[in-house]
Amino acid sequence: MAAGAHLGLIGADADARRLASLKGGSYTVEGPLLIGAALAEASILVATRLERFGEPLGEAFQLLDDLRDGDAAPGVAMIDANKLIAEARDALDPDVLDADAVQALGLLADLVGGS
Repeated sequence: MAAGAHLGLIGADADARRLASLKGGSYTVEGPLLIGAALAEASILVATRLERFGEPLGEAFQLLDDLRDGDAAPGVAMIDANKLIAEARDALDPDVLDADAVQALGLLADLVGGS
């Protein structure tokens, strides 16, 4: 997180998605999901699906926060966050995750997106 904040403060020419991941994307969504999966003794396949969901959703959360705060990298727009949210939703595999999990995670994506 400190590395991402530093890069943002100095105006480093970094990819907006990578910067969002460094600034907080990995600990706002992805990390808590993986901790929960570990505590529940979820399979590697379930953990992988949660990671595929959590990574882009955490990045979207950070991009939206940066947009609200006026800290977004040049060229970053709401559409970038919406694409990440759609990517997260696409990772919700009903063949791997149970229906309640898919529904709950979908609601989380809605909350991040402000729906």
